[in-house]
Amino acid sequence: MSDSMFNEEQQMLADSARRYVERGYGAAELQASIAHPAGCLPEKWKEFGELGWLGIVLPEADGGFGGSFSDVCIVSEELGRGVVNEPFVASGIAANMLLAELAVEDVKAKWLPGLIDGSRRAVLAFLPTGNAYRIPCADVRARTVEGGFILGGETSLALGLAGADGYMVLARMDDGPKMGLFLLDAGLPGLTVRPCALYDGQGAGRLRLEDVPVAHALDVQAEPAMLERLARYIDGTIIAHCAQTVGTMQRAFEITLDYLKTRQQFGKPISANQVVQHRLVDLFVEIEEARALSRAAAGIFDECRGEDNGARRKYAAAAKACVAQVAKHCWKEAVQLHGAIGMTQEYVVGQYVKRLAAAATLYGTEEAQLETVADLTFDTVRA
Repeated sequence: MSDSMFNEEQQMLADSARRYVERGYGAAELQASIAHPAGCLPEKWKEFGELGWLGIVLPEADGGFGGSFSDVCIVSEELGRGVVNEPFVASGIAANMLLAELAVEDVKAKWLPGLIDGSRRAVLAFLPTGNAYRIPCADVRARTVEGGFILGGETSLALGLAGADGYMVLARMDDGPKMGLFLLDAGLPGLTVRPCALYDGQGAGRLRLEDVPVAHALDVQAEPAMLERLARYIDGTIIAHCAQTVGTMQRAFEITLDYLKTRQQFGKPISANQVVQHRLVDLFVEIEEARALSRAAAGIFDECRGEDNGARRKYAAAAKACVAQVAKHCWKEAVQLHGAIGMTQEYVVGQYVKRLAAAATLYGTEEAQLETVADLTFDTVRA
């Protein structure tokens, strides 16, 4: 994200986030986070809260800072530069927004202070992380009983799920074509977490529910209305993920460029080769295009706040399609231009390669997102 696009406050936010990553999140912290059973260091998550990042987009009335979604993307990009492993996008953004906007006051009073200061963490257990863009068909069922509901089934794979204190679960209701959204405490009887990790080290997992009792639902609606409502939080996650991936691409590019400037072949730096220069310029332009589109999507998200808007969804899908394409090109170029050293675990660019390879398919592949853009475009034309 170009610094020229920032106002003074945003520039300060970007600078502080970059300083944090450079001074407080090195290789040792990254490996410790990957090795942690939750894929998240609790002390680092607490620091995110102390820095104000976990409440940056929440209303001041709820204890947040009333910032814009563009501010969220500024922080996301800087965390992407450091391949920070903590699930800032998956767990620190959409879940907090959803609780602030949908929960009743008693639930907000119980959860939001801890979510904002980093002492607690919630996650959207229904968030689609795979190749498809849309919310997967819920494999969780909810039946109505006296005093509440009973939930059973298994959720899809969700980033940030391991080690969370609360899970937002989407379930099909037994009394008609409806869906319910539930907030589950981690210690509920019958609730089992099946943790795992992606190949880049990010923590993930699935929930297994066996007759889990829940007193209240966050929301119950007809299926189309529920999916339409939740699409806003998915779009926000996708846009923040795009910004984070742009930061990862930018840093991978810088590492590769520095290597090519210092690595000598036939008595001169590799970067002196004109073909290599052309490849670097092409990659630089692509990264800037991905950054600009991600920034535009964040701006549209802010404009459409609280509304169901096809423009928001279209920009989110377009940004993810572009970022997925550039991420694949970036990690391939990083490996090829480094040579064999680029494939080693010990060398710094290796973690960036793995993160970019995973980022290209998370929250929908390039092809899936382009289908969404096409569907929305043709619907607009027909309308």
